[in-house]
Amino acid sequence: MDFEAKIEFNRIREILRTYCLSPLSHTHVDELHFSADWEEIVRWQEETEEFRQVLLFEPDFPLRAHADLRQELEYLKLPGSRIALESLCELKETLENLQSVLVFFRVEREKEENRFPRLCALCEGITVSNAFLRSVAAVVDEKGRIRDSASPALQQTRQQIHRIERDMEKNLRKMMVQAKQDHLMEQDAEMTIRNGRICLPVPAAHKRRIKGFIHDESATGQTVFIEPQEVFEANNDLRDLQLAEQREIQRILSELTDELRPLIPDVLSACLFLGYLDFVRAKAKFALDTRSVKPLLCDQPLLRWEKARHPLLFLTLQRQHKEVVPLDITLEGEQRILIISGPNAGGKSVCLKTIGLLQYMFQCGMPVPASENSEFGRFKRLLIDIGDEQSIENDLSTYSSHLKNMDEIVRECDAESLS
Repeated sequence: MDFEAKIEFNRIREILRTYCLSPLSHTHVDELHFSADWEEIVRWQEETEEFRQVLLFEPDFPLRAHADLRQELEYLKLPGSRIALESLCELKETLENLQSVLVFFRVEREKEENRFPRLCALCEGITVSNAFLRSVAAVVDEKGRIRDSASPALQQTRQQIHRIERDMEKNLRKMMVQAKQDHLMEQDAEMTIRNGRICLPVPAAHKRRIKGFIHDESATGQTVFIEPQEVFEANNDLRDLQLAEQREIQRILSELTDELRPLIPDVLSACLFLGYLDFVRAKAKFALDTRSVKPLLCDQPLLRWEKARHPLLFLTLQRQHKEVVPLDITLEGEQRILIISGPNAGGKSVCLKTIGLLQYMFQCGMPVPASENSEFGRFKRLLIDIGDEQSIENDLSTYSSHLKNMDEIVRECDAESLS
């Protein structure tokens, strides 16, 4: 069993993934790791604490869910490639969201007292092309549809389509009224589309009495869908115009892709920035839900904890309306060894797992569920031997496996190890 599973940090990862707004952030959760680099630990801790403050005091912070567009953007680097309308809409939403986030931090940075210096620093070098956003807004409306005004050719084609559709509907309604009077159609029947053609639903028994082309029939075979002869040419014209409409839309999307292509490196950086920011947000949200804080930081191998709690146990008992019994612990300089004894089910393993998990969380840049007065130090490595690791394959009993682990711990630990 690996270290993370022993201390149940793998369950922390699972919870963090559920807090992410975007799948792009899952990569950061998966890559979250223990660090012995003090500057890295401090930076991670300060970033997450700042976002915890954002969640507490900035309810209108603009970060929203966004799509993972990395694969699509890499494909669009190829000459001749063309962005799909759905992807363009997702890109538009992502860039607009990014723009709002950058404005938020720009305003914050200009204040006399910048509350979020670490998060503001993440924005450095991240840009949004306002010219490209204007181009997209001129093509795509708020509902994700191509505007009639996207090009003169598209506007003219759609006007012709609407005119033909109106004329066809007028003629077909006259035919329907007459057919219903002649009892050739059901009274509640309405025109429909089959194979891209406007048709009338006619009982199979009367299909020879209405001149036209049969495009389809119902599952029971009792109804056939006839394109009346009178609108056949109009339907052909409509189909031609619809194909012309699609060709023009593809041309417009190709044009937008050509404008986007040189911007792709900046857009990719922006997407990665949003993904990382969302990851920091997930850590901050976990901190709020577990009442975790950024403790006092000390670049020494020590523990001076007050009211420390196991976060998973806290969440479980909270759902049961129960309280966790916190622990205070001090390990430093002269007091480097702690012996815990007690009866079975007395909480010894929970205590050990709490120590291992909280120290690991801290050095992964996560706030910890403890008093703000708690002091967390830095260890180069964490070593643990807990639980039953009997191995049938290697012919190890439970006792033998513990001896083997203890031997490894003794050989690897030093003054900067927590074991």
